[in-house]
Amino acid sequence: MAKRMTALVLVLLLALSAAGTALATELTGQYTLENVFSASLNMRNNVIAVRFYDESGYRLIAADGTPITEPIYLDISDLGAFFEVQSEEGLNARGVIDAAGNQVLPNCYADILLLNDRWILGVVLEDATAESYDYKSFSGSYYNVSSYHVYYCGTKVGELSRMDYSIGAAYGDYLYVKSREGAVSFYNKAMEPSGYETSTYNGEYDDLGSKGVFHRGSGQMAFVPECTLTSEEVDCDRYLKNGMLLDLQGNVVAYVNAQRARFNEDPRYGLTYNDGKYGLIDRDGNVLLPCEYEYIAAYREQYFAGGYQVLVKDGKVSYADAQGNITADFVYSESVLERTSSPFSTIRDLDGSVIVLSGAVGALGEHFAEVANNTASAPLILVANDANQTSVLDLEGHALLENLDRDPMYFDVSCDGTVLLVSEGSRTYTVYTFDQSAPAAEEPVIEQPETVEPAGAENAQPAMAFCPNCGTKLPEEVPNFCSSCGQKLK
Repeated sequence: MAKRMTALVLVLLLALSAAGTALATELTGQYTLENVFSASLNMRNNVIAVRFYDESGYRLIAADGTPITEPIYLDISDLGAFFEVQSEEGLNARGVIDAAGNQVLPNCYADILLLNDRWILGVVLEDATAESYDYKSFSGSYYNVSSYHVYYCGTKVGELSRMDYSIGAAYGDYLYVKSREGAVSFYNKAMEPSGYETSTYNGEYDDLGSKGVFHRGSGQMAFVPECTLTSEEVDCDRYLKNGMLLDLQGNVVAYVNAQRARFNEDPRYGLTYNDGKYGLIDRDGNVLLPCEYEYIAAYREQYFAGGYQVLVKDGKVSYADAQGNITADFVYSESVLERTSSPFSTIRDLDGSVIVLSGAVGALGEHFAEVANNTASAPLILVANDANQTSVLDLEGHALLENLDRDPMYFDVSCDGTVLLVSEGSRTYTVYTFDQSAPAAEEPVIEQPETVEPAGAENAQPAMAFCPNCGTKLPEEVPNFCSSCGQKLK
């Protein structure tokens, strides 16, 4: 048999292709806020509300420290992805601004009710007595509601009286309201009532069984060809009927092997049900997780929070990624978990330490003295050692910040894991920023050599660059035995 001479060239391939590239978390910035009276991070929009000792009021700044507003506010507090603000003393003096500092509601209300990102109610109060009141202040003053001013996307579209409103909900472009007397009304974005009568205000649709599905807000049947609704107007635009996943106009999007599908927690996904087990599909009917799990829950109104979905199967916990791949072994029983959520869960071990389960890799190798619960759905977790020093870990357990001398309670983490605000004490805060899309380092790949067969190769000895047993680099004149491991080479 002819012997072949192989040109051995080892190449480390560090460049990664875009498809299938693993992602890592990378610390990209750090700066200090000094002489601070108070600072807080809005976890949804990554904007910081701060008041400095040498300024007269609160202001908003971006995560990189760039000022967004002037320091004109007596108070700023989070209101979902908005901010409730007050710029002067008084009862009806509160309003709403967005993350860019734009005025959404004027500063003329005593209370603000956020129903969704489109519908906000401004509450006007008036003096009342202890015998009959709606609000009581810390100072002991009593107030009744004078009126509710209704805003859709920052535009005032109507008013409701004190008796008109006791509780409400919003679904896309539609407002659902229950009065103090129990009457329920449904309005479109122009505050025109649909006229539909029912006893419950919550729930976007009424499932009328064989008659179909009725959209309360617009007063029409949905998921039929005559429906005029669009996906942008509603929260849920999919409905499963007899195994057919329908769009708003009744077109069959896909056939799904499930008894039920519910899209109301997170409209991007449908929670499917079959014979006592749950699964997940997307809006196109693609099965991400088959109906074989006892527990699948949306966390903070979203599935795959932090990129991973917590699951329970046969009483044991695991995770899946957004493509439906199981990413951790089913090892730990659900009954022993102290916290079950996405993308991290925790277990209190018998010795009192905490085991962290990550959606990316399962159980992290190290146990911790404590783990914070204030990281929302972020792909970061705060852990503390016995000395109460805090470390910030990514989904793979890598320490991005290690052994900081602050309790985890002094840390604010954004939902997307890109901003961290730490109260250092002594009027000082530190802001850290992270890139969640940095490519992860991969193991070097050895490129396979090209085979060359020169003339006279039949009698030639194979050239070796490395010992085939231990990998030791060999001299050009290959010895009979490897000097490191003793492997016979000739």
